[in-house]
Amino acid sequence: MAGLFIIHLTAKSREIAEMQISKTVHSNETEMVAGSVTQAVTAGQLSTILTAEELAGTTSLTLTGTIDARDFKTMRDLMPLLAKIDLSGAKIVEYSGTEGTSIYGKENYQAYTVPENAFSASGGKASLRFIKLPDHTIEIGKEAFLSCNGLNNILLPTSLVTLGERAFGWCSGLNEISFPASIKNIGRYALSTTNISTIYIPENVEFIGQGVLYQCRNLSEITVSPNNQHYCSIDGVLFNKNHTELIQYPNGKTNTNYFLPVGVQKIQAMSFDGGNSYLRNLTISEGVIEIGFWAFANLWNLETIDIPSSIIVISEGAFIGQHNYLQSITIRKNKPVTISSDVFGDVNKSTCVLYVPFGTKTDYQNANVWKDFQSIVEMEPKEELTYVPDNNFEQALIDLGYDSGELDNFVPTAKISTLISLDVSGKGIEDLTGIEDFASLQTLNCSGNHLSTLILNKNLNLYGLDCGNNRISNLDVSTCTHLTNLQGYNNLISSLDLSNCVNLITIDVQTNQLTNIDISNNQKLVWLNLGNNPLTKLDITKNNELEALFCSNFQFTSIDLSQNINLISLGLYSGSLTALDVSKNQNLKVLWCHNNSLEHIDASKNTALTTLSCQNNQLTYLNVQNGNNSNMVADETGLNASGNPELYCIQVDNPLLAATYTNWTKDAHASYSSNCSPMPVVNYPSDADIVLNNGQTFNITWSDFSGTRVKIELMKKNRVAATIVASTPNDGSHPYTIPASLQSGDDYRIMITSLEDRTVYDISDNFFAVQTLANPMVLVPSEPDIIWNNSKTYNILWSEYSGSKVRIELLKGNLVRSTIAASTANDGTHPWTIAKNLESGTDYKIRITSVENNSVTDISDHDFTIQPNTDKPGKKSAGIEFNTLSNHGESLLVFPNPFTHKVNFEIILKKSAPVVLEIFTVTGLKLSTLFDGFVDAGVTTRFEYQPEKIQAQILLYRLRIGDESETGKLIYKP
Repeated sequence: MAGLFIIHLTAKSREIAEMQISKTVHSNETEMVAGSVTQAVTAGQLSTILTAEELAGTTSLTLTGTIDARDFKTMRDLMPLLAKIDLSGAKIVEYSGTEGTSIYGKENYQAYTVPENAFSASGGKASLRFIKLPDHTIEIGKEAFLSCNGLNNILLPTSLVTLGERAFGWCSGLNEISFPASIKNIGRYALSTTNISTIYIPENVEFIGQGVLYQCRNLSEITVSPNNQHYCSIDGVLFNKNHTELIQYPNGKTNTNYFLPVGVQKIQAMSFDGGNSYLRNLTISEGVIEIGFWAFANLWNLETIDIPSSIIVISEGAFIGQHNYLQSITIRKNKPVTISSDVFGDVNKSTCVLYVPFGTKTDYQNANVWKDFQSIVEMEPKEELTYVPDNNFEQALIDLGYDSGELDNFVPTAKISTLISLDVSGKGIEDLTGIEDFASLQTLNCSGNHLSTLILNKNLNLYGLDCGNNRISNLDVSTCTHLTNLQGYNNLISSLDLSNCVNLITIDVQTNQLTNIDISNNQKLVWLNLGNNPLTKLDITKNNELEALFCSNFQFTSIDLSQNINLISLGLYSGSLTALDVSKNQNLKVLWCHNNSLEHIDASKNTALTTLSCQNNQLTYLNVQNGNNSNMVADETGLNASGNPELYCIQVDNPLLAATYTNWTKDAHASYSSNCSPMPVVNYPSDADIVLNNGQTFNITWSDFSGTRVKIELMKKNRVAATIVASTPNDGSHPYTIPASLQSGDDYRIMITSLEDRTVYDISDNFFAVQTLANPMVLVPSEPDIIWNNSKTYNILWSEYSGSKVRIELLKGNLVRSTIAASTANDGTHPWTIAKNLESGTDYKIRITSVENNSVTDISDHDFTIQPNTDKPGKKSAGIEFNTLSNHGESLLVFPNPFTHKVNFEIILKKSAPVVLEIFTVTGLKLSTLFDGFVDAGVTTRFEYQPEKIQAQILLYRLRIGDESETGKLIYKP
């Protein structure tokens, strides 16, 4: 017999019984064959559910239910043989405490997150080979799988958003990983020192930390979704989206030569570090200004390095490492960059030649660290070049004869530094880098390109600039003190500093995004075009030389033109103007103010006027009687006043001649006159559909009546029905109380007449209605047999009152005992706390009267009783119940209770909710469903219940609001 096999089966409330198989062999040793466990758990209980044998011997574990950081710690520390884990059916819940996985003292662990140090403490979990995470995991925490060298298979959930720093760092067995589309954040060193060969960055990734792929020596290619808005890949190398920063060069990339793409400005820390054995020659492109910490460390077989003149910062350890074959370093910077001693650490400075610009050898021999190179050689003199990274810009310079040969991103500086004028308009240029070396430039035309930024702070001689029709959002001319002409139209400029451009004469920045522009220092300005900008204000009071101003689509409502007496052309159109004063602008020839909200234009002082465009406003007054209307007949648009529905009269020099001017346009209802005094108007009541009540007081208002006093009459069916006032001051307002006896009707109007000139009068444009209100009612207390107690608070209720305020009085024996509220809101309810010392009595009533109309009043239908406070009331109830519901109801009123005919319910909710109100007998028989529906928040909702004659004296009501229920008792006394 080869050996004895013993099979142990253990079944414990789990989906699959544990099976442990041991085999007794001839050597008397025991060989353990892998066992698996499938277990439903509750968070934090894994260590107590599994037996000691199971903890020690399980190699494959499947968990369902809930788990937290304590269970991860159990798997990490108490299950030494665990190789395969399936958590796809489990849910990670939050945990706060000291028994979690963190080795950094963390005590709060989030739900749906693999906790930090989940499988790494003192070294990674060596036994782990495969893990499938919970389906709804959104984050893998810091160092969750750090140094799990045996891990070679990981399925990331489709819900994952964040991969924490060093999450899979130093997992040397991991050779493949696929990010889900949901991933957004990848932390520092998250995949460093793994065996991944290629990696794909999905489109939603927003953040990639430093050294994510540090020392991944098999990595040959990094690709990025073309739809990603933050990163891109060029020839398998990872960059930020506009490739100004190189983030990661794959350590396994087989290129022997690498020339950084033009446009790179920064090389991120450790981006090349990792022992790439293929790279021989490295050229850092012109334009790079910073090399990060350990950026090119440990490139063992590197032979040549070329560093550009643009470099400013070379960080610590940038070229540290065993550069065994490094033969030369070329630095093109004229002035040595200050560097630390370890920048070229381990480079053999006795054999590596340092090439420096012509004439700078002494400087390098005297500079710290650089002087350590034993062989410093000056390069041959080279023509000074200007870096021009935009191919279209360089080609334009070639076409103009300022450069030659193939595109190489450089032009001879000597050929451009003395240029006075440059026109590169319409060339498809996106980047004008290099323009700073055009030191003598006086005029520049770069219009019609694709520029987003234009920095001209080195072009100090510039006096003329046309950069219109681009996409410029950043325009810097702050040092161009000689600038006289600025053309920046059709761009995306939102702010512009012109404070030093004191010689500006013309500015055209129409169609931009300017909300404000300060031109107070530009006092030589003659011509200014700000059309199609969302300006919120404009101050031109310091621009006294201004002759032409154009603005449109602005947001300011007024502008001060009093200091601009030289204005000839003024365009303020399609804006928000409500007022415009041009009385000081007597040189004005052209005025465009159409498409605003102007009500009044007086151009009587503008004798030079040839064009006035004021259509589509809200004009009620227009005066162009300037004594020189004949000047306005030559231009195509002499006068356009159409689109002003309230403009009936236009004051002109000669009405008969004005009617013959073919270039004058107005609305058909408007007429020309030599005297357009404002028309008298009854303002209120004048609109349609006005309804007023008998006894109601309101203000009659009017405007533009001549004289000091007016007469006001009430008209019915176009006849005078009554004189409201025979004579009152012409101050525009008169209070009127509609008599209670006035006949109801919908054919009333008001007529107002000037007492000094009876021809000056007006009648309401529309009829208004007078109606009698429904009877006002005091609702509570009004039922018979009500008893209220001293020192307690009760709600007085009423309805059908006119006006906004009411007065509430307490009557005793039909005489006023006291005033409860002299004026309170007419909202139908008022709380009243009965004074402790108010005398007892059975003959009290409440009287409520409209404050605005004393004829609108009512008194309780029945006397009620006031008696001393008692906690044991007799047979008679207080008549009203008040409850507060904890979640939904601000208040519930039930009144009167007991009731004889009907009982009322009033509900006010704090938030909208479904409501059900039902009536039952005490035995549970449902008598009625008063309401079953949805009630809006803040709305007073009333219901009433009027039962049929029944024998039951006690009923129950049940009110359900959402999930909350309120039950109360009703006493029915038929």
